[in-house]
Amino acid sequence: PEKRKERYLDQAEMAVLGTFLDANEINHPESVIAIRLLMWTGARRNEVLSAEWADFDFGANYWRKPDTKTGEHTVPISATVVEQLLKLQLITGRDSGPIFSRSLDGRVTAIKRLWKRFGIESKIDCRLHDLRHSFASFLISNNKPILAVSKLLGHKDLSTTQRYTHLYEEVLRDAVEFVGRKKKNGMNIIN
Repeated sequence: PEKRKERYLDQAEMAVLGTFLDANEINHPESVIAIRLLMWTGARRNEVLSAEWADFDFGANYWRKPDTKTGEHTVPISATVVEQLLKLQLITGRDSGPIFSRSLDGRVTAIKRLWKRFGIESKIDCRLHDLRHSFASFLISNNKPILAVSKLLGHKDLSTTQRYTHLYEEVLRDAVEFVGRKKKNGMNIIN
């Protein structure tokens, strides 16, 4: 049987990634913003890289994903994502057609190259796709409903979403300490 990879970046690793992206934004703005969109939307790499300006409603903060793996669906986006996209408009001077340029070496190659450099410099071993798991895990670890996470990821089945969500170690530790505090205070919640 296939062994599932259960890799996601914890909060400390995400902070390291954020610092790395900040340091590389001037020289690689499109790749950095693409990776931030992966981090902050939980989208698939292809959804981000094939996105068009017309797919976004900046007034209502929505992203209409026209042809994803599970079909067309619309998801809300944060003001931070809108800010990044508007910044990219200023940098590239484009506000129609594809969001990310189709350079000679290819969009995926440029992002993979930057991602590989992040792994080497930070010594954090993970894949770009793990940002999708990280997005889902962050939401679940902060008490967001699994149904909301499922809708944001574009999953049709909650069992798929469950494979993407991992509770942070701190959340699990807090849960057992919660039981310990209740038991210590004389509340007999567990016989």
